[in-house]
Amino acid sequence: MKCLSWTLNPLCAAGLSMAALSVAAAEPSGAAKRAAMLVAVGTFDCSVAGGGGKRLCDDIPVVVLFDGKQCLSMLPYHDLHIGTDKSNAVVVWRLIGPPGYKFADNGITLLSMGGNDPSKVWEGPLRVSDDKFRWKIKLGALKAQFGHAAHVLGPDGKECLAADPVISSDAN
Repeated sequence: MKCLSWTLNPLCAAGLSMAALSVAAAEPSGAAKRAAMLVAVGTFDCSVAGGGGKRLCDDIPVVVLFDGKQCLSMLPYHDLHIGTDKSNAVVVWRLIGPPGYKFADNGITLLSMGGNDPSKVWEGPLRVSDDKFRWKIKLGALKAQFGHAAHVLGPDGKECLAADPVISSDAN
């Protein structure tokens, strides 16, 4: 997997396990420090059933980057592939960042691609907590691709800039 290197203040997050990400994100920001962050560029592959050696789609990372002036909510993958079993699948994103950041009420927005209408595949968007946002894939939804973006608020209540990778579902 190809990685890009970012210089951050004060977070060192990607390239670590989810547990390590939480520890890194929770560190006090006290004095400014520089850290290298490796951001994976590739496909985040998950399954709502967790079968076939794939991770569950219940902890998809959203990383907050901050350069001292502005923040960026970044999905640390090129695209997200969700394996479904034609059930009413739940997909959950988890925010990883410095203290005080949280999902906005519209935490993850789905964007039409190639004429695909997100409302025909997805339902029930919900901010579960400050650091978790959930969507459901509709029962019997067809295979489709969508863009998506994370909407994150900083401690000052202002929305971070957002990156937008592709999301695809293999529902048939």
